[in-house]
Amino acid sequence: MLIPRYWARSEKAANPSGRLLLQTWGWSDASEIDAMRLAQQRLRTAVSRYRQPDDAPRAWQYYANGERPVREEILDPMPAGVTTDRAVVTRNRFGVAVLNTANLLFIDVDLPPSRGGGPLGWLRRRAESPQQRLDRLIGDLEKVGDTTFWVYRTAAGFRALAVDREFDPVSSHTRALLDGVGADPLFARLCAAQACFRARLSPKPWRCGAGNPRGEHPRTPAQQSTFRQWLADYESRASAFATCARVAAVGRGTMLESLAPLVQFHEEATGARSDRPLA
Repeated sequence: MLIPRYWARSEKAANPSGRLLLQTWGWSDASEIDAMRLAQQRLRTAVSRYRQPDDAPRAWQYYANGERPVREEILDPMPAGVTTDRAVVTRNRFGVAVLNTANLLFIDVDLPPSRGGGPLGWLRRRAESPQQRLDRLIGDLEKVGDTTFWVYRTAAGFRALAVDREFDPVSSHTRALLDGVGADPLFARLCAAQACFRARLSPKPWRCGAGNPRGEHPRTPAQQSTFRQWLADYESRASAFATCARVAAVGRGTMLESLAPLVQFHEEATGARSDRPLA
């Protein structure tokens, strides 16, 4: 899994006027010093690209997209028996807790967008109803064979996880499986880039009236103080909601012992067996 613990930022004016400031991030699992060393190395590359006219567009892409892992704060240790090489919980830029797993397969499937009917929401219709999309997902999962999946309803679609078999997030087989069941393309790309599977554990803040936090990890002391206030309000509001609800099972296999702690942790953290509304 590519989830660095340390981050550092380096910046420099890219032109003589100083109006364009290039900024790069470096990362490391060893120390902030190593992270800063990488940040400075990447900054030199970005500035060099910018100063070559033919390469300026690519320099901007390098600066804007970062060419780096997702920058997320690592949260509390995992449950007993789960090592950090198998799973890590992070907090994304929206303040939401995310479970990252090395071999526990999660699949994120969105509902088709609404279409037609004008600006009024009640006139808009989906190309496929939630039940139709669920039925199609179950049919696609049944074709996988020799794998048992638990299927969950989310606020915007569905989530599936494989409980009796481990998967490699960067294998061609996994990519084909995600494509075959219609996984969200952004989700699939992120899993491949980070070499892990991802599952949101807590509700999205705007769905429970909390708004978005200010600043991104790593935050300055002033940003951190503001963020703590936001987090207390968010967690209070989020406690009234669940992130997903289990709605179906595909296959009759027995849960793999090595995956059981993570599966249980996911169900408890998301409120999957509660009757709370989804967010």
